[in-house]
Amino acid sequence: EDCYQRIDRRHSELVGWTKSMDEARAHMSAFAQTDAFLDMVVNGIAPDGTFDWSHAGIVRVLREASDALSEGGWAQIDRAREWIAKKHPDQTPSKYGCRTWPQVLSESKLFELVYRVGDDGKRVGWFRERLAS
Repeated sequence: EDCYQRIDRRHSELVGWTKSMDEARAHMSAFAQTDAFLDMVVNGIAPDGTFDWSHAGIVRVLREASDALSEGGWAQIDRAREWIAKKHPDQTPSKYGCRTWPQVLSESKLFELVYRVGDDGKRVGWFRERLAS
């Protein structure tokens, strides 16, 4: 009889754990359907709005654009902006608290940014990923 009581207590504990796990699974599933989850996983933006530039989605797409558009290791900002707008329209500077693409490059501290005079005499922004020191 003592063994049966012990078994019943352990069974009740296991039932409680199962209910807790089911509730946790339901909460996680609901969270996985939110924009906050997408921002956290894809864009590297935490629910509190903070982010780590090295894991930010905008940095990832800037690297992709740089690889696709590189001329001698450098890519034009305007061309990269157009490329990103076509391929990843959800990646915008405002999502990361910036007003412009040059500000993203500067704030992230992961890219070098230079301005050169273009064929038309206007300044043209160029960027590349910083070389590891």
